[in-house]
Amino acid sequence: IATLVAATVYAWFDPMRALMGYLVPLAVIAPVLNTLRIVIEHADTDPSNPFAMGTNYRTGFWGKLFFLADSGDCHLVHHVFPRIPCYRMPAAVRALQPLIASKGVPERRSYAALLKGWFVNGYPHRSDWPLA
Repeated sequence: IATLVAATVYAWFDPMRALMGYLVPLAVIAPVLNTLRIVIEHADTDPSNPFAMGTNYRTGFWGKLFFLADSGDCHLVHHVFPRIPCYRMPAAVRALQPLIASKGVPERRSYAALLKGWFVNGYPHRSDWPLA
């Protein structure tokens, strides 16, 4: 709320700078970041399998750091335990991964392949993507 109040006050005194320095970057960057988040969380799902409610992407060190333990394998755990604290996430991922694998949820290890599936191959959102 404080940021919006400050931006509004600033826009009152210098509307062009507020528009070009805050609103335009927000309008351009936010949709791109949101699309990248949606692809890693929910692009490859199987509507007929309740265990495949999100993309089973195995995040590494950088992925967990970048997405703050909320995407990929961590995101599936988030669906099971929505209020799990971030410090409990690694243990929950280790505990649930065998169950998720036994229920036929494919594991994805390449974020680049997920982005290619979405942007190049045009696989539909929230559908069962082929293993490739």
